[in-house]
Amino acid sequence: PTRSLFHESQTVYQQTMDFVAGSSQVSTQKKIAKVSLDQFKRDHILIPLDIAGVNGKEPGRDQAKFFDTSKGSALQCASC
Repeated sequence: PTRSLFHESQTVYQQTMDFVAGSSQVSTQKKIAKVSLDQFKRDHILIPLDIAGVNGKEPGRDQAKFFDTSKGSALQCASC
């Protein structure tokens, strides 16, 4: 039997994975400026990675840093 990691059962992680899967359409858009597209390609994958990384950190400042980074990546994707 396959064991899942804790973050894989979290709703926020599942939603970000859905976002990553759905964002492949955005990555192929020719109407988006290259610099924005490059930024989007970097940031969209960082969102679930940072959420997963939170689970290995002690509650408090370490976790807050990962959540802040993930939120920043999400906002940058939205602006792209």
